[in-house]
Amino acid sequence: MNGNGDNAIEIQNLEMVYSDLWGHARVRALDGISFEVKKGEIFGFLGPNGAGKTTAIHILMNFIYPTDGKAWIHGLPVFNSECRKRVGFLPELFEFDKFLKGKKLLKYLADLAGVNSGEVEARGRELLEFFEMAEAENRKVKTYSKGMKQKIGLAQAMISDPDLLILDEPTSGMDPIAKSKIKHKFLELKERGKTVFLSTHILSDVQQIADRVAIINKGKVIKIDTVENLLKKSDDTEVTFTLDDSKIEQLKQNWNPQHRSDSAYSILTGSKQDKAGLIARLSELGADIISVIPPRTDLEEIFMQLVENGTEIDKPDQQA
Repeated sequence: MNGNGDNAIEIQNLEMVYSDLWGHARVRALDGISFEVKKGEIFGFLGPNGAGKTTAIHILMNFIYPTDGKAWIHGLPVFNSECRKRVGFLPELFEFDKFLKGKKLLKYLADLAGVNSGEVEARGRELLEFFEMAEAENRKVKTYSKGMKQKIGLAQAMISDPDLLILDEPTSGMDPIAKSKIKHKFLELKERGKTVFLSTHILSDVQQIADRVAIINKGKVIKIDTVENLLKKSDDTEVTFTLDDSKIEQLKQNWNPQHRSDSAYSILTGSKQDKAGLIARLSELGADIISVIPPRTDLEEIFMQLVENGTEIDKPDQQA
């Protein structure tokens, strides 16, 4: 990776070591991570607390300098301020001037972002209405609830209609209805060719809208893949049934029934043909089928398995 302008974000062998006052290494927050975010995709950046997510974001925003490695936004080094002119940013923890009113706050931040003065009013109005904040536009920020502050924070990230959004826990403190609206907003932005980089603990949100995710743990990227690939499992289906013990032996010729309770058993089947054959055989034997449960998984389950396993991928599949 060498600052390819076809990518929204590129990170190459990024390291960050925090030292004490005497220059002794104390914490290795990032340990040589590499990945890229394609233009026009929704990308999830996931990891437990202390994994290094916020450190990586702060390097992208040029708030801190890495110990080693490089990072680019839109093909430009992150230390080049030009690359951030098309970026909207929301930190995990933020604080606005609590005495400013919502509408004035957006106008002030839009001016800082270089939004054409003729467009500020219309964009601010559109965003306030989208976030259902129009009635609170003339209230001071100090009167806003946690969810309302989060909405105004997202609005300021979007006010310049940026090509790339870098968002750290964007839906923190929001109610389910607001979260649903925002997820649809991200999909709408993607349709317009925008890129959304989401760092979040709400894995269900990422599962529903992200194209790809990177999972980071202890400063190392342990997995990069599409959500679709991560959620793929075997075709195993669990069939639970009751059957006289005297007939169970007839099943053991082709399957491996597991005793559950009383006369209940379960069998894991592989292919669709195997499942169909098992159900047909159970019917012949007079079994009572209790349930047929297809394989289930979600991103949270995959996340937990990868983090607890603790292995690092050798070569991220950037093209997945």
